[in-house]
Amino acid sequence: MTKIVTALAGLLLCGCSAFAADQGAREAFRRIDTNGDRKLEFSEIQAARARMFDRLDANHNGVLDPEEVQAAVAQVKAKRDIQATRFAGLQ
Repeated sequence: MTKIVTALAGLLLCGCSAFAADQGAREAFRRIDTNGDRKLEFSEIQAARARMFDRLDANHNGVLDPEEVQAAVAQVKAKRDIQATRFAGLQ
């Protein structure tokens, strides 16, 4: 019985995380597709990359130093931990 419950929990976790990843990908696509034609043009991708670089370049000097990269990685990890905690609370 315990094995069945564990297996079902694993399937639910995989399904929910796949759904969340799919929703995240769809939302990212919508944000990048600024003209709303449901296609990504090279110029839209370049603009999204420039926005990301600007967010990471905390001191706005046009380069990313190791501290800025470490801060970005820490922020991604923190968001992932928050999402994992919220998901665990649903169980």
